[in-house]
Amino acid sequence: MINIPKGTKDMLPSEAYKWHYVEDIARRTAHSFGFKEIRTPTFEHTELFLRGVGETTDIVTKEMYTFDDKGNRSMTLRPEGTAGVARSYIENGLAQNGLPLKVYYIASIFRYEKPQNGRLREHHQFGVEMYGSDLPKADVEVISAGPVCPGKYLATIAGELSAVRAAIDAAEKYNPAMLVDKFLLGNPHESVQPAICGALEVNNKGAI
Repeated sequence: MINIPKGTKDMLPSEAYKWHYVEDIARRTAHSFGFKEIRTPTFEHTELFLRGVGETTDIVTKEMYTFDDKGNRSMTLRPEGTAGVARSYIENGLAQNGLPLKVYYIASIFRYEKPQNGRLREHHQFGVEMYGSDLPKADVEVISAGPVCPGKYLATIAGELSAVRAAIDAAEKYNPAMLVDKFLLGNPHESVQPAICGALEVNNKGAI
């Protein structure tokens, strides 16, 4: 029998509704802030990440899944979402559609890390990007769209602008699996909502 690769996880039919629930909240939250969905390829030219992420970073030197295709071109499975979105923005001339451009993505991310509880080699990330505005309020808007926990709703925007340290610290005080189940099944008390934000992020490695 061939087993699933180390560091990956199946989404079983009995669990799919949980993913759909959180992804739907993420999409509705992004739309409420005026962001539109963008989808980029699962793999890109390796050079994109060397330039965008930095040649000396751990992601590039230790964690990328890189291979040569049949045309002897170096390709890399997406280790983060920003570089591909930036490439698409330039290549497709999206600035011509009017600025600022506000997009979000839900994507599989691949990093060769030591698998452990809540840290997989393939994880899922929800991120937002805004281009064409240097106003401080643009940063505020993106960060504000990060951990959104109004009542029973939640969306954790992962990526460079979504690292909410307080939520992650709070999550360490709770059982992540318990928090996710409690959140999905009802309306948790506001005192544990920051911990839920962090728990979901920790469980899926900066994921949804």
